[in-house]
Amino acid sequence: MSMTSAAEANLDASIRPEISALRARTSYRRRPSDSEPARESSSTAGPGPIRLTRRGRTVVWTLAAVVVAALAAAIWLAVAGQAQASSHARSGAPATGSVRRVVVRQGQTLWGIASQVDPTVDPRVVIPEIVDLNSLNGTGIQAGQVLLVPTS
Repeated sequence: MSMTSAAEANLDASIRPEISALRARTSYRRRPSDSEPARESSSTAGPGPIRLTRRGRTVVWTLAAVVVAALAAAIWLAVAGQAQASSHARSGAPATGSVRRVVVRQGQTLWGIASQVDPTVDPRVVIPEIVDLNSLNGTGIQAGQVLLVPTS
């Protein structure tokens, strides 16, 4: 046994300085074992600044770009939504003139009614006004239906 302890002592004497040197160069801190006395750490201020790797910097920049793009899209949608809402605001009556009532006859279409109401105006302009005035879901109408039609 004395031989083993002498070999351990020689190995310990040759390796311990190298281990101490490695510990001094690295930030690795280990808990003291029962045989070693507790040492106070030299830095009590806490951990140092965060260092990002190249991949970490790429992730941070990508996240920042996504946030900026999302904010720009939200602002654009808010502005575009307000502009669209204000362009579709209707008071219930056309701005050009008055309104008259028309009873739909068998076989009549919105195109024909728009052409009869004002032959000088394109029916494609009058039909949306008729749909808006009467709160129609589409362009389908039935005989006997009463429609409000803008007049010039």
